[in-house]
Amino acid sequence: MGTRPHYDWSPSESLTELMNLDTPLHTTAPLSDSERKTIIESCPPIAHLDYKAPVTIPSAEKMMNKGQRIEDSSLKQLQYSLSAVYRPLDILCLEIISSESGNPNLERYCAMLRDIRKLLLHAGSSMTHIRNNIALRTVNPSFSLKSDNKVKYTLPLDEFQNTLIQQTAARNATRDATINKRQPLWLKLPLERS
Repeated sequence: MGTRPHYDWSPSESLTELMNLDTPLHTTAPLSDSERKTIIESCPPIAHLDYKAPVTIPSAEKMMNKGQRIEDSSLKQLQYSLSAVYRPLDILCLEIISSESGNPNLERYCAMLRDIRKLLLHAGSSMTHIRNNIALRTVNPSFSLKSDNKVKYTLPLDEFQNTLIQQTAARNATRDATINKRQPLWLKLPLERS
């Protein structure tokens, strides 16, 4: 059975300085609004690409309690912040393809950039999935969405309604079956008339 190769590497001092690689990934202070905007606006957006986070399903939003609203809003803000990463990444890809056409490593560089974009898309869609589950839990805390759905809205309204209908029917059927099991046998038997 083959073993997956493992590579340990330490970045050079110049690479560490250039890329701020000594900065902690999860505990660094957020950028100021002006610094963040400067970085985003230094790269033009791709035409017709929507960078805004999807809107919460209106009927679910009306039913959300304060905690659910805060959770959904926080995730929506994170999705918006994450979308800013695509602008410099996509411009970098364009620049590499335009200027490195004869480079034998171009295909490998593009594969890495594509993987980075896929991982970013995964993070954004994971947040949408969580937001959809928050919307479903507004109706019933036991409801949840299967993770294989491809969504845009956060969730198409008809799919939201169908999921609610299916899960409500399943919950009612389970409840009815449980209630019937608890009844004494004499209540389940048909009455004989004399």
